[in-house]
Amino acid sequence: MLEQAARQETCDELESIITQERELREMLVRRNHELSALNAVATVVTRPFHLNELLTTALDKVLQVTGVDVGSVYLLSEETGGLELQAHLGASEETALAMNRLHLDDSGCGGVIERGEPIVIPDINLYRASARRTLNRAGLSSLVHVPLVSRGVPLGTLCVATKTPRDFAPDEVSLIMAIGNQIAVGVENARLYEELARREQLRGELLEKVITAQEEERKRIARELHDDTSQALSALMYSLEAAEATCNAPETKPSLTAMRQRVTQILEGIHKLIFDLRPSMLDHLGLFVALRWYAETHLESAGIRLRLEERGTLRRLPAQVETALFRVVQEALNNIAKHAGARNVRMTFDCRDGVVGIDVQDDGLGFDLAEVARSTDQRRGLGLVGMQERIGLLGGQISVTSTPGEGTHISMRVPVEQA
Repeated sequence: MLEQAARQETCDELESIITQERELREMLVRRNHELSALNAVATVVTRPFHLNELLTTALDKVLQVTGVDVGSVYLLSEETGGLELQAHLGASEETALAMNRLHLDDSGCGGVIERGEPIVIPDINLYRASARRTLNRAGLSSLVHVPLVSRGVPLGTLCVATKTPRDFAPDEVSLIMAIGNQIAVGVENARLYEELARREQLRGELLEKVITAQEEERKRIARELHDDTSQALSALMYSLEAAEATCNAPETKPSLTAMRQRVTQILEGIHKLIFDLRPSMLDHLGLFVALRWYAETHLESAGIRLRLEERGTLRRLPAQVETALFRVVQEALNNIAKHAGARNVRMTFDCRDGVVGIDVQDDGLGFDLAEVARSTDQRRGLGLVGMQERIGLLGGQISVTSTPGEGTHISMRVPVEQA
């Protein structure tokens, strides 16, 4: 008898161990499913989507990982303070609105929002609300409504429903709650993303207005220098030439000659300043002719050899594009002439397939881009920032590659409409 009792005890222990192992495996499978579901939703909501796109994509993932048939998201309105349907999937808008009204009629919005607790309805037919008829027509049977909370702040609710009766277990409700919290974080991030995009758009518009105003002011100053100052200096130079030609006093003529030469130098400087402010060549002959002339006059006078390469078909571009590209290359060439210590510069123009490309490469001293970025001197790097801003406004890209002792390569690509 004792031996039989011992065998029975051993069998009971083995059966208990097997049961525990089975329960443990089932629990691990459930936990793995829950983690996979949360990870799938988290992967979606952490992407930089716009709000509506994010919610639709998140609902699609929710339906996949929870096995429900219908999902909808309601967000609190800043204007009315009530829940407004923001996205729905698997049912019509009328049905999605009825899913929310079911709670507003019976337990009120506060049942989910104010208490921060889920509402589980295993059988919709138990409710006498008018919204029940709409849900019945859609074939829905069970429903779960959970709050969307981010950092302790309620943002709205998530509602999921099934067409077959389903008694949602506590762990299933907890999973839907956790998914709701993930979506709430995504909602907050999407709103921040949209606000950032809006501010970036406003900043771009403001920057464009500033640059346009700057160019208009450059035009005005250049025009006044040409029409007033330059004309006055030209008249003075002609008067000095006439006085020099008719002067017979040996003690006065050298002074007149020196004055004429000085006025000539000033006039040449004014002409150069006018071109730097607003080159008329850019307006009349286009970007590539103006850049070629500017590079030749500013580099060769500094003893720097220039090599030009042209690819594709060079043509006139929209005025805004020509002005922006000219200013960017002008900045690059001025930096080379003043600071690079280069002996050779290669400039390439490429105009093909709706894209304008300009490369400026020198064999000068180069610099450390990381060191410039870390510099506390706010004036350092402003030229590079200005170049990036101008190209960015055109929807283009610019890259700067530089190594100390090996020169600098600036490459820009800007899309343009085909003529």
